[in-house]
Amino acid sequence: MSLPIDGDRLLAPTIILVAALWAAAGTFLYHALTLNVRRPTVQVAIPLGWRALLRSPAGPVLLRHEISHLRHGDPMRRRYLRHVPTAGKAAVCFDGVTALAITPIESPAQTLASMAAFVLTLTGGLYANSRARRVLVTLMEMRADAEAVTDAESADRLSAFLTTQQKKHPTRQKADRLLALSHGWTGGHPAPYARAVAAAWVFAAGVCLPAIGIWTGVLGGVSA
Repeated sequence: MSLPIDGDRLLAPTIILVAALWAAAGTFLYHALTLNVRRPTVQVAIPLGWRALLRSPAGPVLLRHEISHLRHGDPMRRRYLRHVPTAGKAAVCFDGVTALAITPIESPAQTLASMAAFVLTLTGGLYANSRARRVLVTLMEMRADAEAVTDAESADRLSAFLTTQQKKHPTRQKADRLLALSHGWTGGHPAPYARAVAAAWVFAAGVCLPAIGIWTGVLGGVSA
């Protein structure tokens, strides 16, 4: 597009405008990180319904559980996790398309194999991304449980409380927490998240194998 104004006249104002936009963006980003991550202001409000709960046998354990969340900054991390999965989905799609673009497609067999690998990579990446948020929140709860429990008696009280809540409102998260409290950690990844870990490995393999194959010469036929 040709402009009726000499391009050299626009160079200095354009540089000033871009520098001002970068400065404003950097300032906003710095304040956002400071308010939400580095030095957040946390206000604790105990609902009226918790007064009777804190007087129950499980009250001290539940209070230590919530204090653990505050000490590790879990409320801010949960706010962060509300937005990250969206960017994760975009990154998964971009990586999948990039891996497909560099894969040789010179025959029907290569085309079918490349499309199948692309679909598998995209499915695994999106599934692992969607599970990651729930996994991280559940691990925060498990960590708070572990720090709240000080002896066998407090563990029994917390288990009894979670069992009662699970009967009223059954969720996968409470079931995993009860499993961790009753059986403890056995090493490796938690069993409920084995499928999410496998999906992440499928995505990583689908993204990396085409590049490794071209680099090693196994996949040929790609122009420079």
